[in-house]
Amino acid sequence: MNVFTMTCSTTPDGIYGNMLALRTLRTGFPTANITVTDNASCWEARHLFGEMCSRYGYTFRTIDIRIRHHEFIEDVVATTTGPLAIVDPDCVFWEDCEPLVKAEPGVLLRGRLFPALEIIRPNILRKIVVPRLHTSFLAIPDAQKLYVTLAATGTPAIWQQHLLRITGPDTNVLQDTGARVYELLGTQAQPFREAELDRYDHYINGTTGGPVALTTYPDVWDCTADYQHLKGAWKIQEESFSSYQVSEEWERRKTQPREFIATCTDRGMVEE
Repeated sequence: MNVFTMTCSTTPDGIYGNMLALRTLRTGFPTANITVTDNASCWEARHLFGEMCSRYGYTFRTIDIRIRHHEFIEDVVATTTGPLAIVDPDCVFWEDCEPLVKAEPGVLLRGRLFPALEIIRPNILRKIVVPRLHTSFLAIPDAQKLYVTLAATGTPAIWQQHLLRITGPDTNVLQDTGARVYELLGTQAQPFREAELDRYDHYINGTTGGPVALTTYPDVWDCTADYQHLKGAWKIQEESFSSYQVSEEWERRKTQPREFIATCTDRGMVEE
């Protein structure tokens, strides 16, 4: 099995979040070949990431010209064979997650299901985020089969974000990274079960540092800072999703996703 993650910390503020997976990948994937690609991080961060990879026996690669998240996913899927996991660096692994990559016959992709969310803020357009298997942990039983299946659809920029406009209402629809893949695969995409979600957590936006990280860990250089408080974070995140329940209109439309997307106007791809 191969596991890939991509670190990216343009300032020291993002070091703590980027180090979470590096500190726990061997717990999550005890027998896998693990490759860490650093995506044009600042020198201080890259040096620490390289040291951590040496300590745990990961392959460490560097990129000096920054690439986008979907480009990384596309490249890994296209160039890897056999069982594959692609994880974000701000994931924490509590237990062995290698069994999550195994799937029933016919399943090409597994992950944590993010439901449809509706975000309404004063004086701006309503935004609906369509469902997807979140790219923080993509479990792929056979990378080559997934690549061939997606290539056969002929869908351009299949992993990239797309921003759509519903014909009529002032509503934007965001197909976030991987949403088109989830929609196209249908029953070949399988969400993780609740017991499986207990095996790891994702510190959402942890790689960016910012107020949450800086308030919790004023010394962002301290890579050894405790992360046990993140255990079970996925349950809190699920509760927060209820604040963004989709409208009745979307509930009606999403029963036929292809027909719904056909009512939208593609406003182009979104820069990540």
